[in-house]
This record gives sequence, structure tokens and C-alpha cells, in this order.
Amino acid sequence: MHETALGLLELYSVARGMQAADAGNKAAEVRLIFARPFCAGKFGILWAGNVAEVRSALNAGRRVGSHLVVDETLLPAAHPSLIPALGGANPYPPKAALGIVETYSIASTLGSADAAVKAAHVEVIELRVAIGLGGRGYFSIAGEVAAVRQAVDVARAYVADLGLLVDCQVIPAPDPQLIRRLGLLDG
Repeated sequence: MHETALGLLELYSVARGMQAADAGNKAAEVRLIFARPFCAGKFGILWAGNVAEVRSALNAGRRVGSHLVVDETLLPAAHPSLIPALGGANPYPPKAALGIVETYSIASTLGSADAAVKAAHVEVIELRVAIGLGGRGYFSIAGEVAAVRQAVDVARAYVADLGLLVDCQVIPAPDPQLIRRLGLLDG
């Protein structure tokens, strides 16, 4: 299966979320990246696959989720660094600027991270969604200062248009101790 698209469905109910994940999986040939409960009683489902199949999974999940759907996003040509960043797997480049964007939903976090990494020459370092964050999400990016500022501006506009921006910051030269303590650097 050629995976270029990502689709995320976010619900207010764990039980309905499990049912929506099952419906999406049965409606389309997709790979289930995650289907799990998050803080504040939300449930998130992330599918990967070709655009038509991911769209079918989202539609089936949305039908089942009904009024309990909080947010959703379809990324037809998702950046390949997003899935590894969900596990914090992308390395932090030495002496890079750090950009952080925090949102009120996991769908808007994923969508804004995709927009940011496509807008400028930056790397998505980590993408954290909902666990331990009260249902919110954030991502961090790294690169040259100007590129990080540009990417954060694009992400800010994406999330602000949705009314889901918590905050965003650029740290031009983060202290190495901070980077280590955040788990972005070994040692």
C-alpha cells in the first residue's frame, strides 16, 4: 500500500472512538497508526494510506462518531517526517533554532506541523498529542532561525484560522541543557 495521506479523527468519547476506528478500518484499506484514548476523555484515530482510502476511513469514522467528533484533518500529501515525530524519533540538529507550536486539538497539531515543515527548510523533531497535555498537542521543529520563524508563522496562521492556537515560540539558540532535558538530545 502506497501511503501518502494521513487522516486523523478526534472524538469526545472513548467508546464511540473505538467503534469509529473499527468502522474506518472496515470501510477502507488503510493502516491504523494509532487508535487510543487521550487526556480529557478524548479518543484519537490516525490512518495512513492513499488519499481515497483515507478519506473513506474518515467518512466512515465520522458517520459513527456523529456529534461526538471534536476535530478531524485529512493530509493528502503528508510530510514523511510526521509519523516518526509522533514517537519523538527525529534527531535534533546541533546549534539549530527551536520552534514550538501548541494547539487545542490533536488534529490541528498534525495539520499545522505538516504545513510548517512544507513551508520552510525545517525538521519536525517531535509531535506530542494529548497524552499528559489535557487533550492539547504541540510540535517542535528545528533549523536555521529564519526558516524556523517562517515555519512557525505558517503554523500559527493555520491554527489561528481554526481558533485553536494556544501559543507558539521560537528560541533562536536554545541552551543544550534544555534540549537534553526535553529529551531532544541524547546525553
